[in-house]
Amino acid sequence: MVRPAVDTLGLTIDGRPAAASTTRRRRSVFYNVLQYAVELELLDFNPVDKLRVRSSRRKVAREVDRRVVVNIRQARELLTGVTYVGQRGKNGRRGERLVAFYPCLYFAALRPSEALGLRERDCLRHAGVSLWLNAGLPAPEVAQRTGHSVDVLLKVYAKCLDGDRSRMNERIEAALSQ
Repeated sequence: MVRPAVDTLGLTIDGRPAAASTTRRRRSVFYNVLQYAVELELLDFNPVDKLRVRSSRRKVAREVDRRVVVNIRQARELLTGVTYVGQRGKNGRRGERLVAFYPCLYFAALRPSEALGLRERDCLRHAGVSLWLNAGLPAPEVAQRTGHSVDVLLKVYAKCLDGDRSRMNERIEAALSQ
């Protein structure tokens, strides 16, 4: 009787598979009800403990196989290759879209679903400029690369300068100890 009950907990009312979180919650409640029956001495043991529950979860790889990971040279060659993709797709711009899509996956480490949802307004250059400044590039160099003056750059990005307080303190201490 327990096996069909446990299997039914993984289904919706119309017989389709329920979400994993729903199934997990239902099984937990069912287990605790039976455990309470054991506590009240209505059952000698919890029959769920005797069952081997089949997991409907898919196995997830724990490690990435190095042999299937694209290196930087291969990524650049693939990006060149997608520029030759035909004129299929919406507005005949499939190749252009792929050229925009794949660098997001490789260089920004986005998931495909994240890259598909990416819009031009989401790519504010502010992130790149902030990254350069926080990486320690000198403000005059960043200003030159971005077409800003140094004072405009620092006025716009001053609040984006992040952390590294300990590194800056070490630099100050080193300068004072000379």
